[in-house]
Amino acid sequence: MNTKEYVTTFSKEVTDIAHWKAITGKRYAERTLVAFNTDWNAFVYYCQSIHASPLPAKVQTIERFIDHMALTRKLSSLKRYIITIRLVHRTLALTDPCSHTQIRLLMQRHHEEKQDDSKQAEGLHADHLYRLFLVFESSVNIKDIRDLAIWAVAFEGLLKRSELSSLCVEDIIMDEAGNTSLQLEKKTIPLSERTSAVLTQWLTEGLVTDATYSDALIAMEISGRCR
Repeated sequence: MNTKEYVTTFSKEVTDIAHWKAITGKRYAERTLVAFNTDWNAFVYYCQSIHASPLPAKVQTIERFIDHMALTRKLSSLKRYIITIRLVHRTLALTDPCSHTQIRLLMQRHHEEKQDDSKQAEGLHADHLYRLFLVFESSVNIKDIRDLAIWAVAFEGLLKRSELSSLCVEDIIMDEAGNTSLQLEKKTIPLSERTSAVLTQWLTEGLVTDATYSDALIAMEISGRCR
């Protein structure tokens, strides 16, 4: 199936996870793809309800969608929608409407309006990690998002350096509700909504593969920032 055919496929409800495996190069666990699919179909359904095209999506369509979902969804869910919409556009070689200034301002507004959504998770973090989120969470630099994701995962998972550097993309599991966890040998480590969002953002925006994931972790260890 070529790119044009995939655009047609993703312009309506996607019912086969195989399509997601194809466009993402099998970089994600199946449960993560199911979560992406759920979020994407929610966007498609909304576009159909207002007679708008999901691919390529207009900035105004995404604005209306996010404002609509914000009535009933938490900030973490809104972030996942943006990540999913961005992923589909970028992997299908379409202009990413989510990088537009209007969308960044929109998400900033919802972040301010839904501050209570993240306070529950903040209570679980040490003060230094909380401050790191304040500084880097809204950064447009993918390296900042990468560093923040690794700090947060290492902290919440209580991971040793060896455990952190041995993580693979397949060890990161996302369910249909958008909850993310780490699968390490025989134990499952749940991650908070805030850490889940920044980790998914890094994996998606950085088009991370197992190789680049391992390289990033090793670089963090060498620099002495993972303790």
